[in-house]
Amino acid sequence: MPRGGKRPGAGRPLDWLKEHTREIIRKDKLVERLAKIASGQNIDQPLTNGEIVPFPAPVAEQRKAILDLLERGYGKPEQMVDMVLTDAGERPTADELLEMRARLMADRARTEMDRDE
Repeated sequence: MPRGGKRPGAGRPLDWLKEHTREIIRKDKLVERLAKIASGQNIDQPLTNGEIVPFPAPVAEQRKAILDLLERGYGKPEQMVDMVLTDAGERPTADELLEMRARLMADRARTEMDRDE
């Protein structure tokens, strides 16, 4: 019976994903295609009948290609997170939460009854 956990030789080899991604990028010339899209050059688009026709890249695709190339070359920019943590004091007990929920549901039921009248 197979067992889980860390074992020597188990799992995906190190850098497996990185190597396969590099192979796909080289083989399909993805960076060159992104550069063509980013510069607004015509890109080959297959039609439903199988014919390949050059079309200009839409502006939204140009913008996305530019961002992808920048992230590939320079990495993603750091994101600043600004938040304020406050201590709300004591937390309600389970019984208090149930009581609050019951009051809320009763208030909603009363409001719906008032609307129906």
